[in-house]
Amino acid sequence: MRRSLRFRSLNAARSPRSSSLEGFSPITKTRTSREVPGTVELDTPRFAGRIVVYVLLTILVWGLFSLDQGFFQDEVIFLSQMQGRDMTRLDQLFAPIVAPTRRIGGPVYGLALLTGQPRIALQILYGIVWLGIGLMADRVVRLLFPEYPLASLFAGALTLSATSDLLSNSLVSLTYNLSILFYLGALFCLLRWLLDAQIAWLFGSALLLSCSLWTTDGVLTSVCLTPLLLWAAGEMRFGRRLLLAAIVWLGSLSLYLLSLIPFLLDPTSYASRAFVSMSWAARVGRAVDLFIFNFTPWSWVSGRPVWWNVRPPIVIPFWLCLILTAFGTLVVLWISISAMRKARCFTRSVNEVGSRRWVGVSAVLLLMALASNALFAGIQASEWFYRTHLNSRVWASLLVAVVAGKLCQEGWRRAGLGLIPMAVFVFFGIWSGLERQDFYLSHWRGHRQELASILSGVPALRPDARVILHVPEPDAYKATEAAYLARCWAVLMYQDLTMAKRLFLWSAERGAGCVANEEGFACWEEGQRACFEAGECPGWSAAYDELVVLSYRKSEGRYRLTEKLGADLLGGDADRGSAYVPSEQILRKPIDPFVQSLLSEEKFLARFLPGSH
Repeated sequence: MRRSLRFRSLNAARSPRSSSLEGFSPITKTRTSREVPGTVELDTPRFAGRIVVYVLLTILVWGLFSLDQGFFQDEVIFLSQMQGRDMTRLDQLFAPIVAPTRRIGGPVYGLALLTGQPRIALQILYGIVWLGIGLMADRVVRLLFPEYPLASLFAGALTLSATSDLLSNSLVSLTYNLSILFYLGALFCLLRWLLDAQIAWLFGSALLLSCSLWTTDGVLTSVCLTPLLLWAAGEMRFGRRLLLAAIVWLGSLSLYLLSLIPFLLDPTSYASRAFVSMSWAARVGRAVDLFIFNFTPWSWVSGRPVWWNVRPPIVIPFWLCLILTAFGTLVVLWISISAMRKARCFTRSVNEVGSRRWVGVSAVLLLMALASNALFAGIQASEWFYRTHLNSRVWASLLVAVVAGKLCQEGWRRAGLGLIPMAVFVFFGIWSGLERQDFYLSHWRGHRQELASILSGVPALRPDARVILHVPEPDAYKATEAAYLARCWAVLMYQDLTMAKRLFLWSAERGAGCVANEEGFACWEEGQRACFEAGECPGWSAAYDELVVLSYRKSEGRYRLTEKLGADLLGGDADRGSAYVPSEQILRKPIDPFVQSLLSEEKFLARFLPGSH
């Protein structure tokens, strides 16, 4: 890439086509070191060498213990829904999940199911996507600021180390990160179109943008602001290429909005429940808090709110986190300093090139980070930084990289002003990534034990049997925390789509409960008690002679089969449950190998950590 860009720059005067930049000047108008008297050729580690650094950062931030980590929350929705689809039919393979615009996540999880090891397959894919985002961040900055090549190295390293979001390292964020990767690929293609005027780049950009939008909606604000970024990169000038790029870009966005807007306006949709009612002042305040969090990496470890206000047991020792974090940071610093020694610095004549463009692009990057945080400020769980920073982390990283890269190009005296902030972000980013691995691995250990206890008590069921999971007292976040999660897990564990209707989560904490009558239990779903008692909601019911009840024991973190219904469940009348004989509804047979793979014990590096089973 560097050689190609230098070639076009040196030959701009000889090529009528390349001499007209159509309003986009950062690449072909930039003077290279060969054009600057008294300097050596500017170079940075070859791209292959950068990949080694990026792979190291990916392993430290995401991958040391990820293959032993399981599922945390909403990823089981995708798995359970794809479980019942005919993946040979495109209309089912690409059918939406949760929202009408989310169509590409399904095939990802469907292919993972076909491997027979979906947990490991999805974790590997997550690592590839995480690495890909860092690589694309590198390439995008390289095209935007070829005169500051260290900035692209910093962009890759900082993006791979940006772990501010609660969902960093969680498979819940896989589709969000996949959408970001598609978007960055689309942006790269758009920049190449502005450079080369080859129509294939424009079509590639439109295709990747469509893939991004139809995966998740997390990049919506970035897509809307992209023409502004290109305008700033072109030194605030318009041209035919830029105009055509904006038309194609916004045209792809318009097709997507035709499906998104009706969904947002539908009072019965998931979107109506996802948005939290709050004043504009509170929304602005939340957006500002989220924005600031991008630039306080020390808070990513110590100041991040804990999901459900309960921190699971720590499994990765402090000393190991410190050693790994220091090692990764020193490697990045060593590569950066080596690049500076080989490159030396631009002379004053090069520093004066594109200062207006540098300020404009930096301002737009800042705006894109803020807009992304504002988009999620009014969404449920934003106070936990839940999916709020998956997109903004990229723009914050690019901004820090561009500033640090420019300072490092202005001489050794200013190099420290660029290297120190970059090193701080990388250091705390790696540490935060290890903390996220610890967080989700520890959660999964508890969840795996919880889910295995259900299968231990009830390995299989008769076709007409019904199940109640009874949670008598609140506990930390469980795999079966909510009714939809419990049902999705039941579908996966029993390989039976009917379990979504045959299982009920009885949890007072969640606002769901049951009353006993002569024939069995009549139950109301979460938040529907008043509706149920008024006879306006159908509720859920099960006769005693078709029922199996498992009760959760907080002290053990397990479900236990209830052999006999007590007066506490029957409303004080123990005689009502005489027809309850759970053994007649339970079938004893070996656990399916697929289910065993979902709940398998630790086989990789996590088995050497404390508390491994």
